Amino acid sequence: MTPLLTMVNQENDIDDVLNELIPETEPGSDSSTETTAFTGTDLETAKQSDAAPEPADNTEGFTIEYMRFEAPTYHLTYEGVEKTFCGRDLSDIEYKSTTNEPELLDPCDLCLQIKNQLSEEEQIEKIREELSAQIPAVSEPTEHPLQFERDEVAGLMKAIPTTLETETGDLADLRAQLKLAIEGVGEAEGDPGQFTNAEMRAFEAALDGDGLISSQNNVYIYTRSGLCKRTELSEFSRQRRGGKGVICCEVDAEDAVEKVQLTDPRKQLLVLTNHGLIHQVKANQIAPKERTEPGEQIHEFLDFDPDERIQAILPIETISEGLFLTLATSDGHVKRTATTEFSNIHRGGIQAVELEGDDRICDVTLTNGSMDILLGTNQGRVIRFDETEAREMGRPARGVHGIELAADDHVVGLTTVEPGHDEEILTVTANGYGKRTAVDEYRTQSRYGSGLLDIVTDDRNGPVVDITRVQPTHDIVLASGDGQLIRIGADDISRLGRNTQGVQVMDLDDGDRVSGVATCGGTE
Repeated sequence: MTPLLTMVNQENDIDDVLNELIPETEPGSDSSTETTAFTGTDLETAKQSDAAPEPADNTEGFTIEYMRFEAPTYHLTYEGVEKTFCGRDLSDIEYKSTTNEPELLDPCDLCLQIKNQLSEEEQIEKIREELSAQIPAVSEPTEHPLQFERDEVAGLMKAIPTTLETETGDLADLRAQLKLAIEGVGEAEGDPGQFTNAEMRAFEAALDGDGLISSQNNVYIYTRSGLCKRTELSEFSRQRRGGKGVICCEVDAEDAVEKVQLTDPRKQLLVLTNHGLIHQVKANQIAPKERTEPGEQIHEFLDFDPDERIQAILPIETISEGLFLTLATSDGHVKRTATTEFSNIHRGGIQAVELEGDDRICDVTLTNGSMDILLGTNQGRVIRFDETEAREMGRPARGVHGIELAADDHVVGLTTVEPGHDEEILTVTANGYGKRTAVDEYRTQSRYGSGLLDIVTDDRNGPVVDITRVQPTHDIVLASGDGQLIRIGADDISRLGRNTQGVQVMDLDDGDRVSGVATCGGTE
């Protein structure tokens, strides 16, 4: 007999289901319909078992197996009955055990194997019917149910519980937004209005709020040992400068937080390593974790060599023409490469720069050909020059000298400004001090000069950790090696001139130091 799937919800009592399944018997009859239940079995052990455990006794008849989910829904199977009652798909669910009811013993292989008796084509037509029933702009199935016009895609996007721009842009633009906002939607192989079966299922899930990629800023943490994680920025309340902050990541004594970023999970991350390679990963693939939890190995998401380590990360929306990937190395080299050379980054990464000796990539950004570059050094110097002074080069090149360094100095940060814009440069030191300075105080020089003195790097301040462009409305986060993080408003940091000490931004424990700085616009 073909098994039948039926929904059992909180309004259906188990007895009602049993009455439907089990024939009525004469009063006083024997236990031909007597039921037994499995109890006291560990769920994870049972899930890994190829066969369901034996019943608690050898009573003949039906065996009931069921569990209560987080929502009051039952999953029941009956031994000897060709019917299965499923509350939901078990393949991705987080099971919740309960002391009030027996735990689910069967891993529900039968249910998963027979969960849909429709053909693939019939399933897609059914999804299209459901979409058209919910969204007026989507037409009913035709002979091409996977084909969507622009207005149909726009209607679908408006129905999805997330923020998407549908008023402008052609069909290709709308599809690009869907790709960023919904898990499972990919690049178009040809016609941007032609979707796959898997993408149709992703649409169906997205209407219920499943598989959506958040547009809210997350704090991304990276450690020396290669662990990474992300946590919503809203988990970190704004504080006044000079506080200790809160824990952002649990790290072992041998490990330390090395980098922090603020970006949203819809972005792509370009990851540059000590091998001079560049990798690409979706930001939402980095594991979301609670604030105090440790991260997961970056090797879970990227194909790194055993000795490969992260040195710089750049969040981007897409690799667009007309821009340059501009990076700086610790020994003062600067290199600009057209972004089109990075349009096909394969799984093992591709070369981004040639590194010699102990040189390392210290920072990376995108430039448009008309920006000024600022390099900040460990000993508190900054040089500003026109980006065109660093000529465009191919991927394997090393770059050109950007700043002349003292013997004990090295570059720690790279940022850019648009000439004529009223912006500020934030400088932060290892001991938790920093300042904002008007960008006009950094006059433009020729490339490969020694730069200007930006901040005092005495015993109180310590060496410079990073420089970055900010505006007064920005949020700023500082992370320490021991896993503390403070979130403050940029306007809470004093605006001072060059060659000053700055003010305390973060109060650090003895032996701890600031390891990363990140900014984002606005407040969440």
